[in-house]
Amino acid sequence: MKAIVFALAILFCNPLNIFSQSKQDSLCLKRYICKYYKLDEKTIREWNEDSTGCNQKRIKHLVSLEENNLLIGMPKDLFCLLFGTPNQIKNDSNECDYIYYVTITCDSKNRRITDSEFMNLVVVFKDDKVALLIKQIS
Repeated sequence: MKAIVFALAILFCNPLNIFSQSKQDSLCLKRYICKYYKLDEKTIREWNEDSTGCNQKRIKHLVSLEENNLLIGMPKDLFCLLFGTPNQIKNDSNECDYIYYVTITCDSKNRRITDSEFMNLVVVFKDDKVALLIKQIS
């Protein structure tokens, strides 16, 4: 079923060149993926606008992401397409953790101040698919 949804998304977004990297095609594909996984486009936009976690935009979306069971099983590449590059990556022999800063204390250049309180979203991948989403607080 997932393969059919993505094939249709690609077909309708750009029927002439499936592998195009245009911004319009990328946005179209993201819309279809968001609908399939029941994600709000505003959530994705604000998540990516606050890539450091310094602007406190991610915190309001954390609960909805944690509770969205449709994310379990999402391929890693697709997750990164939507949520962007993680702030940290921890590799283990059996799993890989992507850590996204949700709220942190930053300096004037939006750099994380070490030893400050923080909240992260840890996305655990097993076999290159989302296995678990965990809120981490210090």
